[in-house]
Amino acid sequence: MSPRLWLALGVCVLVLSACEDGEADAGPVSTSSTGTPADRLDCASLLPDSAFAALGWDGAGEAEEHAGRCERRTEGSGAVTVGTRAQTSGDVGATLQSECDDLRSSGDYVDQPVAWLESAGDDSCAVGLGDSGTGVAELYFVNAADEVVQVRVEALRPVAVEQLQAGMADVAASASDLTG
Repeated sequence: MSPRLWLALGVCVLVLSACEDGEADAGPVSTSSTGTPADRLDCASLLPDSAFAALGWDGAGEAEEHAGRCERRTEGSGAVTVGTRAQTSGDVGATLQSECDDLRSSGDYVDQPVAWLESAGDDSCAVGLGDSGTGVAELYFVNAADEVVQVRVEALRPVAVEQLQAGMADVAASASDLTG
C-alpha cells in the first residue's frame, strides 16, 4: 500500500474511535421543552410490571429510553411507550388540544375528557384500540408537573377495553410527576 493510503486509513480509524468514545459516554439524553438537557428517565418505574399485568401481558422485557421516551416491549403481545410532548407554545392547554385534534384527524372516536382517568380531570383525551382489540391506543393528559404526557399502547394481540384502560391508567399514575 502507498503511504497516502496508510495515512488515510489511520485518519479514518482515529475518527471512528473518537466517535465511538463520544457515543458511549454521552448516551441518549432527553430534552425539556426549553431545549435544555434533562436527567435520564427512570423508565422502569414509568412502565411498571403492574401495567403489563393489567393488560394481560406476560414476559415484558426491560424498559428502555429511546429519544427521551420510555418503551417496554413484550414478545408477541405489543409495546407501551410514555413520554412528555414538546410544547411549541407556552400554553399547556393548547398543546393538549393540538394532540387531541391530531387524534381526531384520523377519524377515530376520541374520548375527551377521559372518564376512566380520574387523576387528569378534564385535561385528557384518548383513542382506544380497534374493534379487534388490536392496533394502537393513545392517551394524552396534563400531569401534576403541568406537562402534556403521551401514553401509547401497541397491541399485537387482542386486549379487552377494561384491561387497556387499567394498563394505561397505571402508566399515567406512574407519570404523574414526569417532566420533559
